[in-house]
Amino acid sequence: MAISSYGGFDGVPITEPQFGVSVSDWATQMGVVGAGDWKVTAGANPGQLNIAAGTGWGFGVTAVSDAIASVTQAALPAGAGAVRWDLVAMRRDWQPPGGTCTFVIVQGSTDKQLPASAAAPGSSGRQTFPGVVYDQPLALVQWTAGYTSPTAIVDLRVWAGNGGLVAKDDLVRTFMNRIGTTINIGSTTWVCRLGDNDTPTWFQLGLIERINASTVDSTWAYNVTLTRYTDAAGTKSVTCGFLVARIGGGGFNVDAQPKWTPLLAGLIPAGWRPNDSITCVGSYEFNGFGALLLRFKSDGGVDASALSGSVSMAKPTRLQASAHWTCA
Repeated sequence: MAISSYGGFDGVPITEPQFGVSVSDWATQMGVVGAGDWKVTAGANPGQLNIAAGTGWGFGVTAVSDAIASVTQAALPAGAGAVRWDLVAMRRDWQPPGGTCTFVIVQGSTDKQLPASAAAPGSSGRQTFPGVVYDQPLALVQWTAGYTSPTAIVDLRVWAGNGGLVAKDDLVRTFMNRIGTTINIGSTTWVCRLGDNDTPTWFQLGLIERINASTVDSTWAYNVTLTRYTDAAGTKSVTCGFLVARIGGGGFNVDAQPKWTPLLAGLIPAGWRPNDSITCVGSYEFNGFGALLLRFKSDGGVDASALSGSVSMAKPTRLQASAHWTCA
């Protein structure tokens, strides 16, 4: 069995056909080409694992294996009930001359998760240093004391094409997790986007919902947009774009803190309301511009409070704000 490579290794040539095939693959971090490429299965000998022939890429380097490859874990767990999860990976080493691509086993722990990343290139753990040395996950393999063949194999391969990724197991989201990543796993499509405090967060793409909100109070014109997200843990959050204008009825004043003046009862529908009241700074427009406080309440209502003095809600006052909250 031989592994050839082309792309991002120093001094390794690449042909026009190779570049044409691989340039779209390189737009993603890593993956394999065909459905059966680099599939990991149990071998015939103790601790042996077979890796099917095929093609895969990672961080600008494409590797092609022309036959089944084998790796062996000699240090199987011992002791009653002992279990360990090891990673099978394609290791790309950019060190000169030319760089190398090899299949490896990275020893893990009793937990069903990828081995911890190494502290530095070449130290113990999974190598995660693009351009230096990097382990592309292919499978997580469970070894159980008393057995010489794996008791479980979790497929961690990734496929990519024309704008999206496909994988078989949720563990893939632990390493293919750049902001903007969209990946289909089973019947669910996930997108990694910015969550609270700009933290990268996974959301189920099919569970991003949007509605417009209004009440029966015709003295206001409404442009209130609610977008509800459900993250990987099932937590729901809402982003509210709030714009209303006074178009009828008598005017009234909104007094300053600590007083709150009710504006719109029941504006936010059930299932979209904040778990607890959320206060944000909004703006008003009436004979000029200014700021005021808006409170979105758990009963769906919206209150207002002036920062100082009082603010008139006479026609044609406009109020605008943006708010974000967690909901049940």
